[in-house]
Amino acid sequence: MSGTVWSKFFWADWESDPNLRLCSLAAQGLWMRLLCVAAAHEPIGYVAVAGKGLDESALARLTGCPEAELAGLLGELERNRVFSRDRHGRIYSRRMIADARKARLARRNGLKGGNPSLSNDSAKSPRDKG
Repeated sequence: MSGTVWSKFFWADWESDPNLRLCSLAAQGLWMRLLCVAAAHEPIGYVAVAGKGLDESALARLTGCPEAELAGLLGELERNRVFSRDRHGRIYSRRMIADARKARLARRNGLKGGNPSLSNDSAKSPRDKG
């Protein structure tokens, strides 16, 4: 598990996504379950466990969706471009990957120590004249 205990979820974005709204309620529910898997495992954003993509049987077990219904619901989500697949066929959330990338960048910048314009290093920033 990735240790992600929470993440930002924008309810208005979920409600206003036209691609998702074209899907049945059952497909939308499956997508929410897949997002839970993508948030809980590395790499974040991928519907994978230990970095490995999941076959339909594993997806059915993880999401609680009957295997007989899963293929049709996944097809519906994919036809409406709700998710993407990488070159290995793994399902991923474009939004979740972009958010994770932004969070990593913010974390890395935060480790540098605060607002650089407020540093005490006078050699880097000349004092104001006034």
